Amino acid sequence: MTPLYLPNKDGWTAQILVYIGSQYVPIKEASFAEGVYTNKLQLQDSPALVDMFKRVLDFKTKGYMNDDMLSATMAMAEQALAEGKTAFVAGGNWLYTDFQSNYPDQAADISMTGVNWGDDPADFNVMKTGAGASLYIPAQSRQKEAAEDFVNFVLSERVMKAMYEVRPGANVLGYETKANPWDTEMQSLLTSGVAHDNEMFVSAIANFKVGTGFNAGDIGAAAQALFAGKDPVKALADMQSGLAKANKAKGIPGF
Repeated sequence: MTPLYLPNKDGWTAQILVYIGSQYVPIKEASFAEGVYTNKLQLQDSPALVDMFKRVLDFKTKGYMNDDMLSATMAMAEQALAEGKTAFVAGGNWLYTDFQSNYPDQAADISMTGVNWGDDPADFNVMKTGAGASLYIPAQSRQKEAAEDFVNFVLSERVMKAMYEVRPGANVLGYETKANPWDTEMQSLLTSGVAHDNEMFVSAIANFKVGTGFNAGDIGAAAQALFAGKDPVKALADMQSGLAKANKAKGIPGF
């Protein structure tokens, strides 16, 4: 059995492994976010972050991941999990509906877990993020009020309840809608205090002050470079270079 399956043909999936479990980085280094934002700390100089990147890379170098990651799709990952050929798949709660639809006989045996790349069990985390889809209104819209009315209707409690009946999940708007077992279990871990919902290292940087030039896409590139064999410190240094360039363009002091 493959311990950890990464479906990396689509490219974006590699970033999952350097997102999840990274919450302990800003916890262990209290000044991490401020240091990065003010350019007093380079990403590659963060001991916790370098350690995390090395741990993630270890999954591959020690043979714990699938050999076909460059050609593997998410559908292949789901099949491997359903057939008992892998123990874990890098993904999120959006996969629940896939298993219900494609593997109804095995779906009840598949669940979700929180992650922690650190050593302290107290840093066990469940990663909660925003919705995967959004509605936008052009600033120059000639029918802005009508568009706003439409968005408000789509996001209303009545419509949300109907949508979540079809596709149960975690509702980011706070409405009491139908949840799936994965979300219910993860919420119970948070409610009981077994797990925590702390900021990922990228969120800590981005949320420190409005206006940071941190580009989440840089994480994907760093993760791809990592699994392609680049040294973790060099991968972080390259990401730091992109961050510095973006912050300089935005006129953020220190860059």
